[in-house]
Amino acid sequence: MQIPPAQGWLVEIFSAIQGEGPLVGERQLFVRTGGCDLSCSWCDSPHTHQVTGNWQAEQTPGSRDFLALHNPVTAAELLAWLERLARPHLHHSISLTGGEPLLHTEFLRAWLP
Repeated sequence: MQIPPAQGWLVEIFSAIQGEGPLVGERQLFVRTGGCDLSCSWCDSPHTHQVTGNWQAEQTPGSRDFLALHNPVTAAELLAWLERLARPHLHHSISLTGGEPLLHTEFLRAWLP
């Protein structure tokens, strides 16, 4: 599937406590992209391997009150959702995960600092 340059396919964005790595225990905003061509044996998110027509955005940080939205998403739309979920002193950082985020390089360039 061809993705327009400044658009990407997402699975979900949400606020949660990081459960692995050096930031375990820290609350982060997670941006989970759709699509993966790696087939890693340790993958804990196989539902992200295929791109789908829909993605979901958490409406209130940590509440799991998801709203269904349509893919692809523009960088401006994603930034608006991240700003909506951002709260002073609530999130340590953003975790970019997937799927394989690097399949969306033009989309990443459009919204990452």
